[in-house]
Amino acid sequence: MNKTPPTITDELLDQLLINYQKPEDLIGADGILKQLTKRLVERALNAVLTS
Repeated sequence: MNKTPPTITDELLDQLLINYQKPEDLIGADGILKQLTKRLVERALNAVLTS
């Protein structure tokens, strides 16, 4: 079964970047990329464990 990957809209990006003020907000130790990676990995692992 081939699934279409979810679309990341400009609106979603705007929401994620609403408090963006400096590069560290995006790529820093507590930046959005690290937070997103952590949440996505946790969600994927949870899906594997519950299926």
